[in-house]
Amino acid sequence: MGFVKTSDQYIIHFSGLAAGTHDYSWNIDGKFFEADNYSEITEASVQVNCRLQKSAKHMELDFSGKGTVTLPCDRCLGPLQVKVNATRKVIVKESELENSDSDDIFFVGRQDYEFTAESWIREMILLSLPMRNVHPEGKCDDEMIEKLNDLSDDSGLKPLNE
Repeated sequence: MGFVKTSDQYIIHFSGLAAGTHDYSWNIDGKFFEADNYSEITEASVQVNCRLQKSAKHMELDFSGKGTVTLPCDRCLGPLQVKVNATRKVIVKESELENSDSDDIFFVGRQDYEFTAESWIREMILLSLPMRNVHPEGKCDDEMIEKLNDLSDDSGLKPLNE
């Protein structure tokens, strides 16, 4: 993962920051996921906060996100609102190395002065979502379940409601 220039909104200019704590926050909406062609999420309302602790040797970023995202139900494909409650810690160190074996340690070169938090925020939210997203029992779109069951009758597959 490189430090590619993306939306200016998520860029953190670290070169001029004094040692100590710096706070950032972003309101994540559905457009945030459109930019990366992640069309599963149609709507989002997630408040993301980041506390950056800068020292002479590295920067520690503590991200937290709370809110909701709307994506299709895995059973009926109808819109499903899923709660997001996520955290992630990222360490950024100055080094000429290109990458790290760890998913949470990143390197910047001596000449670098900024990085983007966009991909870290996206990954934090996406990784917090359940593997299976379905409406509670009985809350699925009955009409869609019926259509899917009709299709499964033709193919010999087992109906969804069994």
